[in-house]
Amino acid sequence: MRLRTIASALIAALCVNASAQTTSKKGNDPIGDRPKMVVNIVVDGLRADYIEQLWDDLSDGGFRKLIINGAYARSVSFPYLNVGRAADYATIFTGTLPTTHGICADSYLDRATRKPLSCLYDEKSNGVGTDKKISSKEILASTITDELRLNTRGKGKIVSIGIDAEQTAIMAGHSSSTLNNKTVWLSDADGKWATTSYFSQLLPFWAVRANGENQIGNYLDRNWSNLFSVAYYKEHSAQKPSSNFFSYDFMNMDPAIRIRKFKHSPYANTIVKEMAVQAVKDEYLGVDLEPDMLNVQFTVRGAEQATAGGQMTAEVQDMYYRLDLDINDLINDIDELCGTDEVLYVITAPQEEYVSPERLKAYGIPSGYFVSDRSMSLLSTYLMAKFGQGDFIAGYYHRQIFLDKMEIEQKGLDFDSVANMVTAFMRRFEGVSMAFRAEDLETASGYNNTEVAKAKNTFCFSKSGDIIIYLQPGWVDVEREEEKAGLSSRVNAYVPLIMYGWNIKSKKIKEPVSILDVASTVADVMLLPMTNGNGGKPIYDIYK
Repeated sequence: MRLRTIASALIAALCVNASAQTTSKKGNDPIGDRPKMVVNIVVDGLRADYIEQLWDDLSDGGFRKLIINGAYARSVSFPYLNVGRAADYATIFTGTLPTTHGICADSYLDRATRKPLSCLYDEKSNGVGTDKKISSKEILASTITDELRLNTRGKGKIVSIGIDAEQTAIMAGHSSSTLNNKTVWLSDADGKWATTSYFSQLLPFWAVRANGENQIGNYLDRNWSNLFSVAYYKEHSAQKPSSNFFSYDFMNMDPAIRIRKFKHSPYANTIVKEMAVQAVKDEYLGVDLEPDMLNVQFTVRGAEQATAGGQMTAEVQDMYYRLDLDINDLINDIDELCGTDEVLYVITAPQEEYVSPERLKAYGIPSGYFVSDRSMSLLSTYLMAKFGQGDFIAGYYHRQIFLDKMEIEQKGLDFDSVANMVTAFMRRFEGVSMAFRAEDLETASGYNNTEVAKAKNTFCFSKSGDIIIYLQPGWVDVEREEEKAGLSSRVNAYVPLIMYGWNIKSKKIKEPVSILDVASTVADVMLLPMTNGNGGKPIYDIYK
């Protein structure tokens, strides 16, 4: 224990010394004045309106500190459809659209097996502490982490730590087993730290140590219940709809769902925060002349939010309270090690469904569920009535219909005619706003914020379906009747963006900001080239 204390003190001294040298002698960095480290924090489910609702109950050192003292954009827009978090993470880190970076959904349908595959599936990448086989090869554009690696000739250290595999791998970029890049996430099987051979054949020593000390087990033993008195909670619990109180005992849950539930609890954030601070210490981030990058994934999507449809619940409120404290701790620990003036913090989020159809209906607002199993059954019946017995539909996935081209050809049918018929039929369904053929999107035109343009920006020709449907506002795509969580086709989606720390002034950003601008701004601050697919622009007038 004493050796750890001495080591921590030595690291802190090195950081302070490096900070002092940079402040007094800017010429030490031949590139120019830039932060020693960027901490990119992506929070699943983060919403500006929820921060505002809870503002008076938040700590002075978390979101309030960041927003008051940093540059804050309340409504960052997405110029494409909501197709899942992976696409949003890829856009945040590449600064370009899904149609360019190639991540157009969390997973896609493999036509050969008719089964979904991870958007990052890589047969050659073996799991290390996981059965996942993923890599970043499917990301077709460079990320800001890649540009840092290229700019520093591999000397800049990059650490990516998250809750979920795909999101963490996307943050890491194309790091492929390089010494100065560490990538770990919580395994879906047991909650321990994991990676794949694409990133490293072995876990970082600090992750091995945490696994050996049973970090996950120490938190699984804890119940998750209200942090504060129930009087502080504005909404009822998703677990107990008639009460503001909730309690989750992870060890008494079905083992098949235990880790999944845990990963949507505040303790997952706390574990990620602890690991991030340890990595800064053990990897000596932010202490030399080469800039480093720490990428972190948090969540405020509660364990039962899937049944709450994105709305505020006591669980979600509690996750905001606890994440607020974790962010406070993370910033304080890093600032103590490396100095406030040397670290830039960037906080944003992927798209999130705002209000459930049930809640909208309660207020008389049109809404509903598009049940894909039932809809595809009706479509299949319709096609067989037209053309006889046959399995014309290979699958349906993420509002995309995959036709069986071989079956259609064997029947001697014209594929274009069948596809046009399917498109026309889908437009008749309640809740469907528009339906497109894949070929139509390639030549489609429209203003940047129209449905057509957003659909085109989302489309990946090699992986997307033959027909794409677009739902009306308030409608959610679910697989089965009993499900209450799915994807919607919101016309507009907005998330907050906070930049705090190094040379950033206090500013409320009123100008329109696109999610494409995040990577551009980080590249500009870090004096890096823009990513090779960049479609955004830097946010100016935020520097002191």
